[in-house]
Parts: sequence; structure tokens; C-alpha cells
Amino acid sequence: ATSAAGTAVLPLFNSKEPNNQIRVVPPNGSGLASALVTLPSTINGDTTINVQLQQTHTLSGVITDRAGNPVAGLQITLSDSSSEAKATTNASGEYALALPDGTYNLTLLYEANIQSADLPRVFEFNGESVVVSGDQTKNYVLRTNEVTVNVVGPDGSPVSGASVETVNDTAGETTSLFGTEVRGLVIRDSGGATSAAGTAVLPLFNSKEP
Repeated sequence: ATSAAGTAVLPLFNSKEPNNQIRVVPPNGSGLASALVTLPSTINGDTTINVQLQQTHTLSGVITDRAGNPVAGLQITLSDSSSEAKATTNASGEYALALPDGTYNLTLLYEANIQSADLPRVFEFNGESVVVSGDQTKNYVLRTNEVTVNVVGPDGSPVSGASVETVNDTAGETTSLFGTEVRGLVIRDSGGATSAAGTAVLPLFNSKEP
């Protein structure tokens, strides 16, 4: 941690690699943003790096699925070349991200232990142009489509208890969140077992991939 003079010392060997970065994380409650700082491309001796932290604003709200249920465990990252904030929605679907004003790239990662009726079990999406400007409260719906699969036997009668799930990663899926289109892939999705009517439902995002 930095001293009362705001100083910390990193012991590093000589280096000629470009784009190496350090992360500076301010104390909790300081109201300051974390910073990503690119190191000098060449370090051949003792070096001083000055980092000026920026005041943060809070982007917060609740994320629900199409049925209105809170989406818990959704990992959200907003980042640009100099700042990054991460949050995971809680059991009520609430999130809070503290960042300086700016425009950020978005990453979403969701890995559920149990398949939801309204969301794929595992998915990852990326987007851009998320704007943070002052403190904001934004609630969003992570919307999927219901893809109904009817399974019948040779005689056309319903087959109950058949397992229905995606075989491979389904790429090119899209949805809208934080006011921008996000694109990515569903890594695992299951409609569970077919009902007595031979029906199972897969929750899938919009897709244009063959």
C-alpha cells in the first residue's frame, strides 16, 4: 500500500517489453477510481512513475431476466485504457460500478450452477460505448428468446424425458444491455428434459449465425 506520501515501490528487473501495466487500487471509500498504468517500454534502472487518480461516479441498478426474476452472479466489467471496474450482481440482481466519467468497453460473464428457465447456463458477451456521466441508476432486462423443441417418436407420439441441450458453443448471439448491443457466445445451454407432451424450451439470445 502507498505511504502517507502516496508512494509505493515495485521491485522490477530491467525490461524492454512494451505495454506492461500496473494496477493502482485506491482505499475503499476514497471516492477515487482504480487506474491501469502502462509502464515505460524500457526500464534500465530506478524509475519514478506519477499516477493521478480520478474522481469516480457510480453506475448502479438491477438486472432481471425476461420473467422479471433477478439475475444473480452476472460478472460485469467496464474498462478503457486507463480505468477498470468490476461487479457481480447479488441475489437481488443489484450491481454497482464506480468509474470516472467516460466511455467504456463492456464484458459480461455468466456461469450458473443450475440451469435457469430464462437464461443459458454459461455465456460470455462483449460490447462497447457504455457511457458513464455522473451518478446514474440504470435497470436492465437481460432478454432471451424461448426456443421450443418438440420431440416425437417414429409414430409421432410425444417422447417425454428426452434431454435437450446445445452441442457446441453458439456464437454470434446478441442482446442489448447498458444501452449498447453486446455480442458473444453461449457456452452451455440446456432445456432440461422434455415434458409429458414431448416439449423442452431452450432460452437463447438473438442470433444470426448459421
